[in-house]
Amino acid sequence: LGEVHVHDLPQAREWLRAELRRSLFPLLAERFGADAAAGGGGFRAEELAVYDALVIRYDAAKGGTRQPMHRDAALLSVNIALSSPDEYEGGGTLFQTVGGGPVRLGRGHAMVHASGVRHAGAPITAGERWVLVVFALAEGVP
Repeated sequence: LGEVHVHDLPQAREWLRAELRRSLFPLLAERFGADAAAGGGGFRAEELAVYDALVIRYDAAKGGTRQPMHRDAALLSVNIALSSPDEYEGGGTLFQTVGGGPVRLGRGHAMVHASGVRHAGAPITAGERWVLVVFALAEGVP
């Protein structure tokens, strides 16, 4: 298992920041921050910020195959698949509170969940799986 923090990649960091503000943060605010307009403690897109972002590499040949069950330290976690599911076997994201198997995404697809929900990176058995994970906080939201 390998990872690199996006803050260590200046060009990628600036590109990601701009793209999140342009496309993903408005969608997150629309879907998850609806109470903000009514003064109910939600959030607006401009209140969102990246707490951390990293690229994770799962590599079956090198033994880096999974993430243990855990919680993230943010408000929302965004997983963006950088690999196609046909580039690895197994894998996906498992949620402790959801029955069934792991959620597997196509390349370029994203999944958002509350960071406090316990989840794990399911083991891969062959190939490499690459994921961009963005941890978002909102101003004034604990």
